[in-house]
Formats: sequence, C-alpha cells, structure tokens
Amino acid sequence: MLDPLPYRPRTNNLLGEHQRRIDDPNRGSSTSKVPMMTVPNAAKILRHDYYGWFERVERGVYALSPAGRRGLESFTPPDG
Repeated sequence: MLDPLPYRPRTNNLLGEHQRRIDDPNRGSSTSKVPMMTVPNAAKILRHDYYGWFERVERGVYALSPAGRRGLESFTPPDG
C-alpha cells in the first residue's frame, strides 16, 4: 500500500476573491435582477445601450437618458 501524502489544508480562495472585489460597485452576484455596472466595456455598453440608459449626443459622446437617471438612483446609497 502507498503512504498517504502529508496533510495540507485547502487554500481559501474566498478571501482572495473578496480582496479583488473591494472596489466593485455591484451589489450581490451576477445572477441578481439588478443591472450591473461595468467599466472596462464602457464603449460597447454605451453603443448597445442595453438598459436604455444612454442617449447619443454625437459620435463618442453620450448623456444619461431619463431611464438612466432613475437607474443611477438605484446605485446611489441613501446617505448620498
């Protein structure tokens, strides 16, 4: 018979994940019903306007639509 390997406790990947998400503005998981804020894909998000939150002012310039203003309020903490 083979001898078992020395005991090695499992590494806790949850702590690393938490550390990486400290500055994540999204609440909950990606399966939540709340729209997600994403920065790296901003140009694509503005172009596709998934939630109807943006209005194109001119090429490369977008403004918040009335729906976008309401959506922003849902991401703003109650204290300001």
